[in-house]
Amino acid sequence: MRAILFLGVITMAVSSRSAELNSDVKVVRLLTEYLSEPLGIDNPTPRFSWQIASNRRGTEQTAYQIQVASDRFLLESGKPDMWDSGKVRSSAQTAVSYQGKPLESRRAYYWRVSVWDERDKPSEFSDVGTFEMAFLDSNDWKAKWIGLDEPTEFAPMFRKEFDLAKPVKLARAYVTGLGYYELWINGKRVGDRVLDPPYTNFHKRVYYSVYDITRLIKKGRNCVAAMVGRGWWQKGPRLLVQLEVMHADGAYIVITTDENWRWWPGPITENSIYNGETYDARLEQEGWNQPGFDDNAWKPVQLLEMPGVQLSVQTIQPIKVVQTMRPKSANEVKPGVWVFDLGQNFSGWCRLRVSAPEGTIVTLKHAEVLYPDGTVNQENLRTARATDTYITKGQGEEVYEPRFTYHGFRYVQLEGYPGRPTLDTLRGCVVHTSIEPHGEFSCSNRLINKIQSACVWGERTNFHAVPTDCPQRDERQGWMGDAQVSAYAMLYNFNMPPAYSKFLRDIKDAQGEDGSIPDTVPHVWGTNPGDPMWSAAYPVILWLTYLHTGDKTLLEEHYEGVKRYVDSLRREVGETYILTRNNYGDWIAIVETPRDLISTGAFIWVTDILVLIAEQLGRTDDAKLYRDVKQKAAEAFNRMFFNPETLSYGNGSQLSNALPLALGVVPLEHKNAVLEHIVNDVKSRKGHLSTGFVGTPFLMKVLTDNNLAELAYTIATREDYPGWGYMIKMGATTIWELWKYEVGPGMNSHNHPALGFVSGWFYEALAGLAPTILAPGWNRAVVKPHVVGDLKWARARIQTVRGVFTSDWKRTEDGIILSVSVPANAAAEVFVPKIGKNNCRVDEGERTIWQDGVFVPGEGITAGSDAGQWVRFEVGSGDYKFVLR
Repeated sequence: MRAILFLGVITMAVSSRSAELNSDVKVVRLLTEYLSEPLGIDNPTPRFSWQIASNRRGTEQTAYQIQVASDRFLLESGKPDMWDSGKVRSSAQTAVSYQGKPLESRRAYYWRVSVWDERDKPSEFSDVGTFEMAFLDSNDWKAKWIGLDEPTEFAPMFRKEFDLAKPVKLARAYVTGLGYYELWINGKRVGDRVLDPPYTNFHKRVYYSVYDITRLIKKGRNCVAAMVGRGWWQKGPRLLVQLEVMHADGAYIVITTDENWRWWPGPITENSIYNGETYDARLEQEGWNQPGFDDNAWKPVQLLEMPGVQLSVQTIQPIKVVQTMRPKSANEVKPGVWVFDLGQNFSGWCRLRVSAPEGTIVTLKHAEVLYPDGTVNQENLRTARATDTYITKGQGEEVYEPRFTYHGFRYVQLEGYPGRPTLDTLRGCVVHTSIEPHGEFSCSNRLINKIQSACVWGERTNFHAVPTDCPQRDERQGWMGDAQVSAYAMLYNFNMPPAYSKFLRDIKDAQGEDGSIPDTVPHVWGTNPGDPMWSAAYPVILWLTYLHTGDKTLLEEHYEGVKRYVDSLRREVGETYILTRNNYGDWIAIVETPRDLISTGAFIWVTDILVLIAEQLGRTDDAKLYRDVKQKAAEAFNRMFFNPETLSYGNGSQLSNALPLALGVVPLEHKNAVLEHIVNDVKSRKGHLSTGFVGTPFLMKVLTDNNLAELAYTIATREDYPGWGYMIKMGATTIWELWKYEVGPGMNSHNHPALGFVSGWFYEALAGLAPTILAPGWNRAVVKPHVVGDLKWARARIQTVRGVFTSDWKRTEDGIILSVSVPANAAAEVFVPKIGKNNCRVDEGERTIWQDGVFVPGEGITAGSDAGQWVRFEVGSGDYKFVLR
């Protein structure tokens, strides 16, 4: 009877809630750990995020309710057994941590959200989202590492057969291999990931992937098989596999890598990240990955140990073949030597189709540039051979695609191919971490659009589990300087939180006991401790990611690491507060800047970021302490580098003056004079910069922030050396490492992401769209376009954690039209450019909201004021069209 009464109470409550539901507001785009329905996560308190759809202006979330259940039916019937947050008064909708009963390994869970709007009306519950836990305890692993103890040039094949006596209801595969692996079940490839697992410090952490193999496994005889390549791993190949099978009757079976597996050399006789892959199709063993194959001649595996290694589930987006491209042309440059032009510099490999007699050797040589005779020029690859070789088995048309290497290239030289190839002989396969595009920028200037395209191509093809410096030469490392500078643009163009969460963990793993951070992560190249502007990537990427997500759990996770890093610099500077250690200066700058000035500026910068993080986390004592440290360092900086006679810093280079202005350490009375030095220097160079990796972002920021965006635009659009326009004029389809065009054996990558940071400047300055520190996570945005140069229009669209923001402006005969979209539960400061019209009128929709310097409130527009070259408005969510006349 009590149970019936209780059910009646629930029914009445649900009915009462249904009566007041708000049909204007819907909860959409549910994400767990920034992923849509992830199959495996190992965070015991996963983070939930969602977006709100509403056609009403000014829609706000004032409260939310999250429900989590172990069964979909329980959730949909209003009986969540894991967690019901109840009504939580909060506008938070990003990275809300789970606070329910302990979650269990291997279990699937179901969740949904309802929100209350500014009128305190609840929405319907969202559609149900799901997530599945991976292994939460190291004891969940029953599999043993198997493989070969010594490194091999070839890629070994591994296999094991097993029987299942009953029908299968559910099956999962938990897999990793070193360096890379491919997994098969009953002759079918598992998943579409390539170059897996992600690159990291393998002696500290190895990532594993989770696959749903329910449809691949069956009652009766089964075979699990794998091929393992070298990748970044320097020791013998090894494999870890755990298959977990649930039968229809609830029985549970686990199949693992153990001493009963067998191995044999595969048809990949050589594989190397830098040199390429050799595949001898004559060595294929038909049916090797299917049940019933005779493996009596195969060899027993070795059991191996991986002491001290943390196994973590992979939540970064996997590396995939994200696109295929047809060649633009194919030319026979010498008898039997064909060069294909893919029309775009990118990272990946080629898919080859060939019909030839057995034993025919076909080679593919990859390069970014050509010699004058049309053959590929691989000099700038240095020792990397970047050559794939395929040896035919002579059985009709054969299709070859590499597995355990990748290249950076635009041109492919095909040799040994029988007959005359066509454009269908090859396909370029674009391969990189599958970071989803989240931003779009375009404008009326075709050069800027080409630069934007080159930036985007360079950014995405240089993310291979870590942000690399280049994809082509014998390097491809996680250089922190490149990562730090490019992050500014990456967060506009792509869905970076999963990728940066992983990379920040990599940095934390690489941090020394003394707090130091190396030049590269994982640390292979460069020094340790690293150059201060390179190691700055740790706090810089953390802070930028926070600005775009509002995720304080990231700040909490890395706060102590960033603090330890800043403390390591504090010990180094001592009482002088001057940091003299420096490896690279302003890398590739036209004019050098004193290196101690750059390093001391880096110390001030990272200390300031630490203060900001401490303030966000409410650590007031730390904020005060490091604010004092920054002030003392600023005073020392001015004593050491400011010349009171010339009113200039350092050697007077553009960076010498831009860096202290960007850091806010220039005394107010000297600010205009210091700025004037930069302006005069740029003008003396006919509108050109003289800065490099480190200095150019600071230069563009200082000019834009000080009402000199017109000059910054001049710099961005120069078509002669040095500048981005020069690269485009010389045929670049990705941004170079150097400002100048070089093709020899030196440091001259033609695909480098660092200078692609300017894409972020396009979003923030030209389209005028940016998050703000006042309300991180796009809770509040700034829309402040700069109408400069020859621009007639510019537009940007960004899929943020809260929804889509847009800024779209165009000139008219008598003014300007600025269209703005603000997602629900967000707000914006909108700055409508006056374009020289001091006595302007601004209409929005059919109403005049600004005239004769007076604001007239409109729907969703709560305030208006004069802001110098702009008229500033405060708006809530919704679509707006501002017309300035």
